[in-house]
Amino acid sequence: MAGEKILVVDDSELIRAAFEEKLGEVGYQVVRASNGEEAIEAAKKEQFDLAYVDLVMPGMDGIETCKAIVEISPKTKVVLISGYPDRVEERGKDFISAGGEDIFLLKPFSKEKLVETTRELLKA
Repeated sequence: MAGEKILVVDDSELIRAAFEEKLGEVGYQVVRASNGEEAIEAAKKEQFDLAYVDLVMPGMDGIETCKAIVEISPKTKVVLISGYPDRVEERGKDFISAGGEDIFLLKPFSKEKLVETTRELLKA
C-alpha cells in the first residue's frame, strides 16, 4: 500500500532527489535529510514507516543515525545504503545491532530494486 512515509538520509542532494522522485512516482511520501542531525529532528516531528540511511556521512554516520531513529521511533524500519561495499561488510553487523534491518542497498541501484525493496519491507 503506497502512501507510507519514508525518510531518506544522505549527504548527496542528487541521491536524496533521486529517492524522492523514484519513490514518489509510486505513491510514497518522502522526506529528505542531508545528515544525521536533520534526520533526528525529522523523526522527532513525524512518524516514518521506513528510513533509508547512508553509511558514510559527515558528522553522525549511518550507524549512529540509525540508533537515534530507532530510539525515537522503534517501529521505523531502517535500511542502510552505501556506495562502499567494503564498509558495509565491515560495519553491517554494527548497523543491525543498532536496530537496522538486515538489508543493505549498494549504490548505484536501479529504481526497480529500490521500489521492490521498499514494498517488501512495508508489507511485513
